[in-house]
Amino acid sequence: MKGLSGVQACLLLNALPKIGPVSYRKLWAHFDHDPSRILEASDEELRKVPGLSQEAREVISHPARYFSLQEEWEKMQAQGISFLPSDDVLYPPLLREIYDPPIGLYCRGSPEAHSRCIAIVGSRQATPYGLKIAHQLARDLAQRDYSIVSGLAQGIDAAAHEGALAVGGRTVAVLGTGVDVIYPRIHRALYQKIIQAPGSCVLSEFPLAYPAEKHHFPIRNRIISGLSQAIIVIETTCHGGSMITARLAAEQGRQVFAVPGRIDQPTSQGCLALIREGATLLSRVEDIFEELPFLQADSSNRQAAEAIPPAKPHRSDMGAMLKTELERALYELIGQHDRLSLDGILQKLEHQPQQIISSLQMLELQQVVTQSPSGHYECLA
Repeated sequence: MKGLSGVQACLLLNALPKIGPVSYRKLWAHFDHDPSRILEASDEELRKVPGLSQEAREVISHPARYFSLQEEWEKMQAQGISFLPSDDVLYPPLLREIYDPPIGLYCRGSPEAHSRCIAIVGSRQATPYGLKIAHQLARDLAQRDYSIVSGLAQGIDAAAHEGALAVGGRTVAVLGTGVDVIYPRIHRALYQKIIQAPGSCVLSEFPLAYPAEKHHFPIRNRIISGLSQAIIVIETTCHGGSMITARLAAEQGRQVFAVPGRIDQPTSQGCLALIREGATLLSRVEDIFEELPFLQADSSNRQAAEAIPPAKPHRSDMGAMLKTELERALYELIGQHDRLSLDGILQKLEHQPQQIISSLQMLELQQVVTQSPSGHYECLA
């Protein structure tokens, strides 16, 4: 298919059957990180991709048979849903590090670059004690500028989301459905609160309208752990879904914390098993920072920076202060157009997409440019 933007091409590849994250990684490398080239490739070119099945080649060659990109795109525009390809500056950076990162993520809410995330997960049949602890930990971590990640399920997940929102903090709900499907339905009000809260959002790799299916949730759980710096488990049985998340987190190199409970409580058994297997016992929020002191330092540095905002240089002096030619070119280009999308930038500059994305990230860190919720870049200085 020709004439697609990079985002649209990635959106289409994400929705096609037989094209999972591992296959996409091979295609991405073979076609020089250009998803549009993948869809324009001939069968002969696709045959050169190591390990790509005949079924996958067939799907790529005839994508319209399997998915309507136009219909999906129109629904997204109507509902204010964005799609973040894996090379997007707003794609969670830690998630890129896992073995099978999603090809892209649908996002409803504030599509911020969620790099300071801690997950809180646990039983749907939580006790009042578990709900209290989840709410309290989420609240305390949100006040330290961490995004609270969970799965919008009943019980511990909902209490964690509510705890973050209660103090004006950020929370991310990762769904095992399409981002337009609220599951469970009783969380409609919570869902609305999340997508309306500054810095908060719901994420999913599943196309719109995907229903809740049992096998979707373990797939979803790798995202919850993958985009987080640490995982906290509060109340779960030994066979609960949170155990899957915890083990995925350990495989991804994330620190797992478990809150102990009563030894005669069924939903305590999973946490007790995790502690026996090497998870860190968590009894207070400070335990996280004692185990991972770099998180405390990062939080303190960020709070200090926010307390004393740096003086912004005059626009006429900014170009000379930027370190690279590409940063200066980006600054001038965005300034000339007032606001510009990533696709528009990629079309106007003859650099590798990853170089441009890295430079845009540096400009954002330096508070030179910002990206609006619509995905357009604007100059701040």
